[in-house]
Amino acid sequence: MYKFIKIDDLLYLEFDQDIKKGTRILWDDLLQKVPSYGKRKMLNETFKSNAVYKDDYKDLEQFFLSSPVYENLENENKLKIANIKIQKDSEIMELQKLHEQESKRLAETITDLNAIKSKLDLEIVALKGRLNNFETEKQKEILELEHKMDNAINYDKQQSEKIINELNEKIINLKNDNQNLINNKEQEITIAKSKAEIDANKKIDEIRIEKEEKIQKMELSFTQKISELETTNSHLEMNLKRKDEDLANLKREKQSINIKLLGEELEEDIFQKVTNKYGLLAEGKIKFEKTTAPIKGTKPDFLFEIMDGKKTVMKIVIEAKTFQKFDNDGNPMFGSTKNRDHYSKLEKDRNNFKADYAILATELEPQNNFLISKPTEKEYRNIFVVRPQYLDSLLDMFVNIADKLRIINNKIINFEEKENIIEKFNNMKDSILNITIKNIDNQANKIETANEMIKKQSDIIAASIRTMIDSHINTLKNKMENFNIIKMAEKISKLEMEE
Repeated sequence: MYKFIKIDDLLYLEFDQDIKKGTRILWDDLLQKVPSYGKRKMLNETFKSNAVYKDDYKDLEQFFLSSPVYENLENENKLKIANIKIQKDSEIMELQKLHEQESKRLAETITDLNAIKSKLDLEIVALKGRLNNFETEKQKEILELEHKMDNAINYDKQQSEKIINELNEKIINLKNDNQNLINNKEQEITIAKSKAEIDANKKIDEIRIEKEEKIQKMELSFTQKISELETTNSHLEMNLKRKDEDLANLKREKQSINIKLLGEELEEDIFQKVTNKYGLLAEGKIKFEKTTAPIKGTKPDFLFEIMDGKKTVMKIVIEAKTFQKFDNDGNPMFGSTKNRDHYSKLEKDRNNFKADYAILATELEPQNNFLISKPTEKEYRNIFVVRPQYLDSLLDMFVNIADKLRIINNKIINFEEKENIIEKFNNMKDSILNITIKNIDNQANKIETANEMIKKQSDIIAASIRTMIDSHINTLKNKMENFNIIKMAEKISKLEMEE
């Protein structure tokens, strides 16, 4: 038994445990494992005996190591190793060169990126400045619009009719002005035609000589103007595109305005208005303050108390709500949250603070035309919903009711009689409140409907006037364009030749 390993073309025979134990191995079997005929012949001539024993193992190993075949293979291996080393050294140098080039390119890239970053930082600072200016201007516009809206809503039915009469008067004036404009334009056309005919008769010869030259100059001028307009239009389109991109960025940044700040602005506005109204005049009678300490984890924004000396006659909790989500243009999203989403928490605050009523001063659901309303659910019968600009009017109503309760409490001594009167008064008060709120909503809806009709009629009239004016101006333009002086001159010249 034996095994062998092939390394290049040299065979090393490694004998196993059987030969070490003295087992006889046939020489012919050993030679069959040598692939080269020349090597087999050389080995066969050297060893003439027909067997190899355990004691001959070292002689056999020494023979292979000292043979010319082993020496040649050893030299070949050394040469190959040297060639491989040279090749690897060359590859290492090439890799080092590539590494240096890549390091240099990376350093240049980093320098360029730092320059770009510095430029972008400057642009960001500039855009932030522009955004601050934009927000300031928009805030001014919002305040102006709110002021205008407050004034417009305070108009009653008589003022609306007055506006309608004024609009009708303006419409009549516009019709008269338009008719005068038409008459003046027609007169101007007649004068222009007459003057053009007279001038044409005087300058027939000049027109005949100069007409071709003028046409060429006009064509050249029009070509130049068209080219200039195309260039200007291209610049304008590029500027417009940049402006659109800037506007889109500003709109995205506008959406990131802290919603909490908007809510705080509404709360501060309500606080200032109510304080200014009831501050000095109602000292000792009205107590109005922001709530700071929650009860059972929640609190309203304000607490409004109507006092009789040190005794509380009526207590009202007030919650202010504004928009929470905005679209891509920065406009409030109507569906972001609804008024009814806050009823449960407001009723909880009313009970926790032992208040008689709760008021939700809200800017939510602006698409719903109401001034003061109440939830339809029975469990929320003591909640009132009001637009912030009418909060003081609703509070006035509660102050009047509290005054009546104060009179009842001060004048009626008998407890049972007082309870009966208060119960009747509360029933009457609830009925009056419900009827008053219903009438306010109905009148507000009627005024809003009338206002919308006025706007639509005004838009229709304005569009009709615009269409009529454009039609007459286009007619005038067509008549002027069709009045060809050159053709008229040719006709006159032809008549002169016939004469």
